[in-house]
Amino acid sequence: FYDNRTALDNLLTKPDGLFCIIDDCTRNNFSDSNMLDQITEKKSQFIKMHSNTEISVAHFTGKIIYDVRNFKDTNRDFVPPEMIESLRTSLDETIVLMFTNQLTKSGNLTMAFENVEHKSDAKRRTYALNTLSVGHISQVNNIRTLSANFRHTCLELLKVLSRGFGYGTHFVRCIRADLEYIPRNYHPEMVAQQMRALGVLDTLAGRQKGYSCRISFSEFLRRYQFLAFDFDETVDITKDNCRLLLLRLKMEGWAIGKSKIFYDEYLSRLYEIQVKKVIKVQSMMRAMLAKRKVKKSGK
Repeated sequence: FYDNRTALDNLLTKPDGLFCIIDDCTRNNFSDSNMLDQITEKKSQFIKMHSNTEISVAHFTGKIIYDVRNFKDTNRDFVPPEMIESLRTSLDETIVLMFTNQLTKSGNLTMAFENVEHKSDAKRRTYALNTLSVGHISQVNNIRTLSANFRHTCLELLKVLSRGFGYGTHFVRCIRADLEYIPRNYHPEMVAQQMRALGVLDTLAGRQKGYSCRISFSEFLRRYQFLAFDFDETVDITKDNCRLLLLRLKMEGWAIGKSKIFYDEYLSRLYEIQVKKVIKVQSMMRAMLAKRKVKKSGK
């Protein structure tokens, strides 16, 4: 696979990463020219000066030009502390919670709607505040910039990716069909470019070279037991029965984990062939029974 670690380091590391430099320039109120100098003096092969006000950043699929003149103002896009303090005095309990609870490092709000006490006389509710956000960031004292939030979001995503998919993590890749918002419109070149950028083709190639099919023991036996066991044979859902099924089919290129079977596409193709045969036999049997019924009713 394509290793983009160096490109990520140029964006995310401290103190020389692009997001950290933008943050420092925002806090110190540097001019646009000073910010541009700070960015380009690192002499990175992925981030270079493009013009007096622009930089080019080499991403996975190509270079993108950014204008630094609006970086500082955009980076300060947060709710002013005075407005937060005003909203905390609201009579609406939900609004008070929204602006009292702390934020995560990625800028997300942590909510704790735990109704811990009911006061029937005044019909008031006492909520547990900040129980889910201990150790996070205040909305007023430590105001986060957009670049800091985005940097921590990327770092959290990298942590999830490094753990793998054993934790039930799934990623949804959204692909845009066109730019004109026209129903049923489709641009093949645009879709292909997005698939390359998202690594869909590389992922498919990796799965084909390894174990493309991965299912649990119960699903494996439910789907394939008729290929190797008799119909009147009782088959318990165990790892040994899964192994016996694979051995009876004389399959190669499979592995058994703690709760799943890993195998290639051969068994899926064999399953489809056998199912088609079963459907064919069923259809012929139903046709014969239907003809017999018609003959009896005719007599």
